Amino acid sequence: MWMYYAGAGIIASLIILCVILIFISKSKKKALNMVNLKLPMNQGEVRAFGVREEYLITVLDHYQYLVRDGEIVAVKDLTKPDSYKEYLGGQYHA
Repeated sequence: MWMYYAGAGIIASLIILCVILIFISKSKKKALNMVNLKLPMNQGEVRAFGVREEYLITVLDHYQYLVRDGEIVAVKDLTKPDSYKEYLGGQYHA
């Protein structure tokens, strides 16, 4: 009878260990996909926050750039209440 309980305990322990390893693996993948940077500059700082596919870069609390798949796609002047403007090839487009 004790063999039955010992076997059940080992199986339960292995299942719990597998669940813990899966949880750790998923949380590491999620952490690797995040962008969270602060770079100090003379007049302020540059911040980047989001996920690797889409994140925001804020420069000196004045401009905010939206980056998708490694390309700047929109820009916003934070001193003005308007929305993002399309950003193609270094030119603003309404």
